[in-house]
Amino acid sequence: MKNIELTDDFRRRTRQAILAIIAFILVYLLLVILGLGFAVACVYAAIELVARIPRFLTVMLGIGLAALGVFVLMFLFKFMFSAKKTDRAHLLQIDHNEEPELFEMIDTIVAGVATLPPKKVYLSSEVNAAVFYDSSFWSMFLPVQKNLQIGLGLVNTVSKDELKAILAHEFGHFSQRTMKVGSYVYNVNQIIFNLLYENNSYNSLMQKWSNASGYFTIFVAIGVKIVGGIQWVLGKMYQVVNLSHLGLSREMEYHADAIAATVTGAAPLQNALWRMDLSDYAFSAVLRFYEQKIAENTRSSNIYREQDYISRFQARAEGINFEHGLPMITAAHRTKFNKSRLKLNNQWASHPTTEERVARMNAMKPGNMHYDHTPANAMIKRLDYYQEYFTDQIFQQVAYTAPVAHYSLKAFETDYSRDYQANTFDPVFRSYYDNKNIDVFDTGAIGAAQQADTDFFGDEKVDWVYTATALKNDLEVLTQISGNQLQVKTFDYDGVKYKKADAEVLQEQLKRDLDTIHQRIGENDHNIYRQLLFVAEQQGRSADIKEAYRCLFAYDQSFDDRLETCRNIWNRLAFIYEGTPYSVIQSNFEQLKPIEQEFKAQLRTLLEDPLFEAARTGEIDSTLSKYLENELPYYVVDHYDDAVLKLLIDSLNHYGFLTERSYFILKQRLLQKQAELLYPREAGIVIPG
Repeated sequence: MKNIELTDDFRRRTRQAILAIIAFILVYLLLVILGLGFAVACVYAAIELVARIPRFLTVMLGIGLAALGVFVLMFLFKFMFSAKKTDRAHLLQIDHNEEPELFEMIDTIVAGVATLPPKKVYLSSEVNAAVFYDSSFWSMFLPVQKNLQIGLGLVNTVSKDELKAILAHEFGHFSQRTMKVGSYVYNVNQIIFNLLYENNSYNSLMQKWSNASGYFTIFVAIGVKIVGGIQWVLGKMYQVVNLSHLGLSREMEYHADAIAATVTGAAPLQNALWRMDLSDYAFSAVLRFYEQKIAENTRSSNIYREQDYISRFQARAEGINFEHGLPMITAAHRTKFNKSRLKLNNQWASHPTTEERVARMNAMKPGNMHYDHTPANAMIKRLDYYQEYFTDQIFQQVAYTAPVAHYSLKAFETDYSRDYQANTFDPVFRSYYDNKNIDVFDTGAIGAAQQADTDFFGDEKVDWVYTATALKNDLEVLTQISGNQLQVKTFDYDGVKYKKADAEVLQEQLKRDLDTIHQRIGENDHNIYRQLLFVAEQQGRSADIKEAYRCLFAYDQSFDDRLETCRNIWNRLAFIYEGTPYSVIQSNFEQLKPIEQEFKAQLRTLLEDPLFEAARTGEIDSTLSKYLENELPYYVVDHYDDAVLKLLIDSLNHYGFLTERSYFILKQRLLQKQAELLYPREAGIVIPG
């Protein structure tokens, strides 16, 4: 394997990590010396006490005093006997005989990156790959073989060489001796974490000792105070070591990328990284779809076929090109709607962004290599078995109330397409309205007029919308910086480095920019309305258009009022999540009654309004009907009635959903009329094939 030259940043981060380790060792040794001295003093004092005053009381106090020293010392050494074992219940081990082609690829990678082969290879259901091992204090000194985990959700959406590049990246973390520093930093971090947060067994032992005799209680209390002091010191060290670990971890990612690029070239890993978000979204979307089907006692036969369908569907819907049968996402697509020019150095991030990783690989210029675009699924001999196995494993965790029916892929595709249509605006608008509402304006003050420029949804206009969103988000971040909510010394904006003190000045500039762009968007919306009325008058539909705008704007202006009572109840319910005396609970529910009656009146009005009918489901109607009929108390004798309380909470959630959903429906209806009038030949939501 070509030896990858270490960058200056890598060397600097490595030095910082080594210094952090040395600092921890020195602090820890000091604590151990003090702990040993304290333990010896406690034992010596206990012996002297019993020897000088040999009574039952002094014997018990002596035992408690000696135990205090031992317990403090035990705390300092307990991490040595703690091992982090990876839960493998969700994994399926495979071997060479079962998957010869996959293991041949692994052997090639191992030889290419000059590392040891994995001890075991596992498949999982997820969209990822990882190398793992059971870590403990002793793994810093003893050789530990790593295990390889490969997610079927990942294999399902990449080519052979893309999978090879991802696996080469994972093994790249352990291939060169320089990476050993990262392992030490990780383990030191785990040691401190164990001492700070993994104390259940230790606390249980202390509690049992305290309960054994009242004589020991005071010594346990003293021990808790001393251990708390040790943890305070270690907490400060944790910040230092953790920051150095995260900084080095980011450099290790770059380093592992560089190693992977020597095996496959940069392109396969870059393409896989760009596609990862889409693959993960598709996998999660399948699970979300079937969450809604639990009440129908319906499940999938193979979630990976459906993941593949959603991945392709969404790629086509977003205009992503396909090459060799796979969607090829680019940097331009990733940044199409992200117009932020603010960049912070996130010192708490363990991984660099995809954009940063791709840019670093491009700077390497590793050269072009042969690229095998064959789907990775093609080399998995027992693919159908594994996919069905993990599908079964996922749905075994669901508590169904009746025999389960398997949903066909065709039915899934039909339902997903229908849901897409119900939640999407016409593509002729090119995402102009996706994250933007139409600001309310006086429609009576704007008349019909044919517009010379009818490119209302061109690249420039769409950019205005997403630039406005980015400016708003950047302003919020700058407010956090100037208000000390974000601890940064410097930041970059539009390629220029600024100091923290400059944040307030830059905010004023961004506010002016945001006002300017809002004016442009508002004028564009007015021009759309002028042109729309002009076309509508020719077809005798102007009254229809005016009514659609009137309904949307009226709902917009009443939106906050519709949710006011709901918010009021939520605020008054905060006490159920806190320790509250019985008398106060009863009083709180009494005060809630008149507000709840108002809420029920709003619910009845909602259920009679045909607008909300389009957003309602059988489950929502059933819950709201039960709630409206309910007269049972929320608190009985000495406990909350969870079922009755859940009915209230579900009803509040459903009301909030229906209120927001109905705005979307009004907006969608208006935009469909816009599309029909402005683009009669192009209008109509097209379902990607």
